[in-house]
Amino acid sequence: MSDRQWQIDREDRRDREDKEWRDRQRKEDLDWRQTQETKASSRHRNELWVVGGAVTLALIIGSIVAAIVERGYFWPLWKFTQ
Repeated sequence: MSDRQWQIDREDRRDREDKEWRDRQRKEDLDWRQTQETKASSRHRNELWVVGGAVTLALIIGSIVAAIVERGYFWPLWKFTQ
């Protein structure tokens, strides 16, 4: 009988330790996932700033070049104006 009780106690202890390990792993995984989401959000925000700045600069440069061409300052190079 004591061998049977010892096996039951051993299985209970193993199940309890396994449950504790799974709970600990689950908590660590959730913490890691939240950290990764925070980092990804920060990277995404930085990428949007970079792309937005590049597009803004391209629009500004394009507008300046279009105004210069319209005024005829490139006349010796191109004959776009009348």
